[in-house]
Amino acid sequence: MKEMLQTVSIEEALSLLRAHFRPDPMPSTRMSIRDALGQTLAHDVLSGEDIPAYPRSTMDGYAVRAADTFGASPSNPVYLRLAGTVEMGQVPEEDIGEGVAMIVYTGGILPKGADAVVMIEHTTRWETGEVEIQRQVAPGENHVRAGADARRNEVALSAGTNIRSQEMGYLAALGILDVPVRLRPRVAIVSTGNEIVDADIHPNSGQMRDVNTWTLTSLVEECGGEPLATGIVHDDFDALSAVHRDCLREAQIVVISGGSSKGAHDVVADVIDQSGEPGVFVHGISMKPGKPVIIGVAKGKACFGLPGHPISAMLAFHIFVEPAIDLLLSRNRRRARTIQATLSTSIPSAPGRDDFVRVVIRENEGLLVADPVLGKSGLISLMVNSDGFVHVPAAREGFSPGETVEVKIW
Repeated sequence: MKEMLQTVSIEEALSLLRAHFRPDPMPSTRMSIRDALGQTLAHDVLSGEDIPAYPRSTMDGYAVRAADTFGASPSNPVYLRLAGTVEMGQVPEEDIGEGVAMIVYTGGILPKGADAVVMIEHTTRWETGEVEIQRQVAPGENHVRAGADARRNEVALSAGTNIRSQEMGYLAALGILDVPVRLRPRVAIVSTGNEIVDADIHPNSGQMRDVNTWTLTSLVEECGGEPLATGIVHDDFDALSAVHRDCLREAQIVVISGGSSKGAHDVVADVIDQSGEPGVFVHGISMKPGKPVIIGVAKGKACFGLPGHPISAMLAFHIFVEPAIDLLLSRNRRRARTIQATLSTSIPSAPGRDDFVRVVIRENEGLLVADPVLGKSGLISLMVNSDGFVHVPAAREGFSPGETVEVKIW
């Protein structure tokens, strides 16, 4: 059995992964935006037009020349001649000249000559055909300029962008209905353990249902990959080697859960190491939970051995497997959802180790408070009953009650 390598930091493990795993990007294909949610752009997307094509009001009010309103106040109003109304969806035929105003609605096009909009709340309309302006406005106030959303022939969305709901709307606004995207990388998921049974089986004494296949395949999909679940493999070198060989042929990444720590039946490191060069280069990371993570490369494919405990496996997936998927997609790193919260109780931590502590977020007198959720990493309910986690860096010896901490939302 392969001995555990020296424990390394998270940063060192990621650096080694990037050094040894240098895949070509996944091939690209064109896809309707109807199916593009969660996909990754393979090439830059250029705008074919200015969006909006004309300056548009962001308020109901009066289109004016800002210079005509200078000095206006409730006690010293300015009076402008009302020249008509800009109808929604119509391009104004009249220009705004000196001393003139036109009614404009939210989203309406500004007439030529207008460079600001006075909110209707700051005006009074008189039967004489004049409008009383009770507040001055600056050039550019209460409207968006032409091309503020996108400029013709400029990059609207760059290659590597993960397409979310907002990108879907942006593409629709640009009139772009199909886009070049990367094919989803295939990620093989293997659960190991003599004690593991399928989720539809009632476990006997000493057995437990397979949780990791379901959590890890779901995470693969959330991260833009295509999961290939192989089922459960017993702690047997030959059996796991055969499955691993198949996975290396079919997938770009192989994730094996269970059998990553030292023990008589822990064969994952040996299987990965004997599958091709360079083999295993990380076996043990200074983090909790998730210390016995294995990282290797065989036949140009990234191979991971994750702990069998569900919480450890899920956390290790986010930290190590997701970046490997990003490399295959040439994807810009996805921004984690974070919030600031006040810690309700202390979080102790051993120096020299990165700790990840689950928390629940609650509101107290208008402030967000983070309550640590304590428990063993084998209890999947702790993930269900928590909102996110606090990362305690290796250089810290924990956090004290009342400290403001960053919470990464699941």
